[in-house]
Amino acid sequence: MRRMGTVFAFVAALASTAFGTARIVEHDIRAAIDPYRSRLEAFDRFTIVGHETSVFRFLLNERLEIVSMELGGAPIQWREESLDRSRWGGAVYGEDSSWEGVREIAINLPGRAGDSLRVSIDYQGVVVDSLRAPAVGYERSFETTSGLIETRGAYLCGPTFWVPTVPGDLFTFRLEARVPRDWESVSQGALLARFEEGGSRIARWRAADPMEEVYLVAGPYVFREADFNGTKIQTFLYEAEDAERLHDTYIDAATTFLDRYSRAIAPYPFPKFALVENFWQTGFGMPSFTLLGAQVIRLPFIPRTSFGHEILHNWWGNGVYVDWGKGNWCEGLTAYGADYAYKEDQGALEAAAFRRGELQKFRNYVSENEDFPLVRFRSRSDAATQAIGYSKGTMVFHMLRREIGHRAFVEGQRNLFRDRRFQPSDWGHVREAFERASGADLETFFRQWTERAGAPALRLADVRSKTIRGGRYEVKGTVVQEKPAFRLDVPVRIETEAGPESLVVYLTGEKKSFEWKGDARPLAVAVDPVFHLFRRLHREEIPASLSQTLGADSVWIVLPEAGASPADSALRALAESWAARPGVRIAKEALPEDVFARSTVWLFGSTVYAERFAETLPAGTERTDGSWKTPQGDFSAASHSVVLTARHPIDPDRSWSLFDPQGPEAVPALARKIPHYGKYGYLVFEGTENVAKGEWDDGGSPLHVEIPW
Repeated sequence: MRRMGTVFAFVAALASTAFGTARIVEHDIRAAIDPYRSRLEAFDRFTIVGHETSVFRFLLNERLEIVSMELGGAPIQWREESLDRSRWGGAVYGEDSSWEGVREIAINLPGRAGDSLRVSIDYQGVVVDSLRAPAVGYERSFETTSGLIETRGAYLCGPTFWVPTVPGDLFTFRLEARVPRDWESVSQGALLARFEEGGSRIARWRAADPMEEVYLVAGPYVFREADFNGTKIQTFLYEAEDAERLHDTYIDAATTFLDRYSRAIAPYPFPKFALVENFWQTGFGMPSFTLLGAQVIRLPFIPRTSFGHEILHNWWGNGVYVDWGKGNWCEGLTAYGADYAYKEDQGALEAAAFRRGELQKFRNYVSENEDFPLVRFRSRSDAATQAIGYSKGTMVFHMLRREIGHRAFVEGQRNLFRDRRFQPSDWGHVREAFERASGADLETFFRQWTERAGAPALRLADVRSKTIRGGRYEVKGTVVQEKPAFRLDVPVRIETEAGPESLVVYLTGEKKSFEWKGDARPLAVAVDPVFHLFRRLHREEIPASLSQTLGADSVWIVLPEAGASPADSALRALAESWAARPGVRIAKEALPEDVFARSTVWLFGSTVYAERFAETLPAGTERTDGSWKTPQGDFSAASHSVVLTARHPIDPDRSWSLFDPQGPEAVPALARKIPHYGKYGYLVFEGTENVAKGEWDDGGSPLHVEIPW
């Protein structure tokens, strides 16, 4: 399972110690959803094997009332107990390992260890966990819920605890879902039947491969289906004028991505892939389907980018599971095989820009006290965890491919899927797969990049050149890194009048000298000029961007004078909302200069810093005569909102940003959107629609040294 939100994550090896080897291996579920009463009625016949004690415990949502329970057709007694976390042997659950709204059910079992027993349970209740926004907005963040049933739709998943659950169990299941006649339902696996009966729509699903949890998603959908090489491609879309077009667009995209990854890794592991529309904005990837928000699904770039990312998760995360206690490797591998690979398809410049962007996220969002090793990453919950799990993870796999070669990298992925299909897997299994493909010992590589926090910081020193015998040229220099040292294969480029030449500096300590000789006159030396290494960027290598302000640990929000504009009250309300977060403070006048000098700053509207901020903007960007001039044209301030970021006028390692809305009505909606545009230096909105965005030019790099002649 992979979701861009709450993660349902259990560690089987740890959990099993709490209750012997007893486990649930199969569910046979009948579920009826009443959206008008937010009610679930369910019956589950589940199979237990390997029990060694007379007491068997499972978890169930505390709001679901048990009507009856049977063992082998005869009624049995059960008891309900408050959750005792210690009983479950250290099982990991979710982003913060908190279990909410769950209780333990204990039953007595007869028979010998190894007997297969079938327990039937009839239960019902209300399922409503209201949608809630993340504590801090960040790029690609969504509202989350552990499960809810309402008139707009139903969403049940592992954290709902809507079926009897034993942490760590992998199981197959059958599911018969009954919903209103004008609704459809979807789950993992194959759709065996779909029909109307008694005023209801019934669908029967079969997941024949081991699953981590059971999903049931339902809503007022129109069902459509196509076939691709024996795989059913389905869409569950709301009735809308563009639904048929969306169906065709996503069917075409699905066939492209299914073919791509089936060829690259292994045949698609499920009998169907479904696109399901959601009434709140999500980008979730489940085994054999994806759940995309109604607005997300209509963004023009999604079918050729994020949609492929969710499809690839059917190999990584939903096809080979993550052993959550030992780190989530699948987000990095999926982002590298999807998001990065699509940029690489476009060309070398686009790929290099993407790599720089990933390093920029780490530089801007991850402070020293927020950093941690990849083996501790489970899921993203804010910009810092996203930068570690996704951005650093992407760069680690990029360096691995350069270390062992493209062919071995492809074969390593095939090994990983073939050997670990539908099994919890950790970084050790990833390493073994790539070692076998390459024949190389990768222990040092994986230990350094997955078990160690931090990033190397490089500088270029002592660059000198001269003409040598025979009219040739020589360049010498030293690559230096901060303590403690990393082992790095550092790319160095010598720019010459005849074109660039490359060499690699194998850096194992704090510094290493290099020497180049050639026939063409050298013009410059550059270290890692196209960002092949995971490293901490110099501030000069990246332009001022919104992510610098968003990622700061401590921020001052400076408000305009009362009554300065119609948006003042809305801006004050926004400032007070943001100030509820740690490290955010509000000022209504100029800060003391010593405080300003060491502070990241948000300017809301026209403030005492208006002229000073304008002086720090790149040339050609300014407000004149009621309009904003940007690199993409002029925009009326009366009908457009702008967000601008510039380098701090005193501390160039900091930034400050301006949010100047066109009016009060735009403030709440744009405040939710701003965190999704972290890499940009300027944004322009008309209403709530982004009409212009861009990055400033960078300020040059200290890792690039010109050679004077």
